[in-house]
Amino acid sequence: MGNSRIYDFEQHDFLSELNTLRAAYLHLCTLAPPVANAVHERVKPAPPTRSRENLELEGVLGSNHQIAANLDRIARIAPSQLTVLLEGETGSGKELFARIIHLNSKRDKFVAVNCGALPSGVIESELFGHSKGSFTGATADRKGRFEEASGGTIFLDEVGELEPLAQVKLLRTLDVGEIQRVGSDRVTKVDVRVIAATNRNLEQMVTNGQFREDLFFRLNICHLLIPPLRERRDEIQLLLEYFIRKVCADNGIPVPSLDAELKQFLVETYHYPGNIRELKNLGMYIAHIYDGRPVRIGDLPQRYTRAHVDPAPPHPDDDHRVVRDRAERSHLSELLLRHNGDIKAVCSALDLSRARLYQLMKKHHLKPDEFRQR
Repeated sequence: MGNSRIYDFEQHDFLSELNTLRAAYLHLCTLAPPVANAVHERVKPAPPTRSRENLELEGVLGSNHQIAANLDRIARIAPSQLTVLLEGETGSGKELFARIIHLNSKRDKFVAVNCGALPSGVIESELFGHSKGSFTGATADRKGRFEEASGGTIFLDEVGELEPLAQVKLLRTLDVGEIQRVGSDRVTKVDVRVIAATNRNLEQMVTNGQFREDLFFRLNICHLLIPPLRERRDEIQLLLEYFIRKVCADNGIPVPSLDAELKQFLVETYHYPGNIRELKNLGMYIAHIYDGRPVRIGDLPQRYTRAHVDPAPPHPDDDHRVVRDRAERSHLSELLLRHNGDIKAVCSALDLSRARLYQLMKKHHLKPDEFRQR
């Protein structure tokens, strides 16, 4: 997505108004009636609560409950040093959320690295730098991305593609805040906040011996799941209109209108295997093919016309996730019932922290009171 901001709200009144309305709506959703004090005593005023309404956003639209939950968590953890792991399909906007975390962290710079795009053998040098003469072609000392990002945030996209040696070095950097250039004995301190992202199942990779377990737990301190676009349908029309209008404004061409059938198909039916990246490209295509009459389904590339006739089946990962979530919920419910809703006992049985257990219970809408015998 590049290093520049993806959306420029100041230059587009349309998006500015939408974002203002969205913030107002989310704010109203969080309001609750005041609770009367049972005991009249002097208490210290509570610190201001961080909330998603105070976040500096970069292109997030709609009021999807999963996105709202992620923004709530980002509001709390953005100013901290916590390492964050973003999980989501390709094109779902993981870098966008990484940038939102960075924008609200008050840190200096944002350095993005696509670990999957680096050729085998150079990942270590790219991340940690190298010394002159350390290998053929190393004609001078070179800083790595971690040194470049010192004082700021480094975004490691496709972190599951890291080679074993790079995983070892990354673990040390996360633990002690030090890097060592390839071919050098000198250790350099760096002040870097790490945000990692993956479209792979790192837990399964750990089980298969493809990813270090200690590194996984070190990266997974704060986990955010970015839902695919097909689960965020409230955003589709807003984003599509924005992409189309931006292309038209940039190219000085008229804004097209969409046939009602096409609009319904794109908003309610199409599956978007390429997620937001696909939607952006589609908006660009629609803007350029407009010839004065409403754009219809038949004007789109064949994959869309085929999908209209024969709607795409669910994503292959969906069934797996549903089965996994059902099994997880069932096991958690069984333990809560067995231990009469005792959080400490369930934590011990699962070898989980209280924070992680509460996170799982929230995910599955489980409350300990429901499992306590009355």
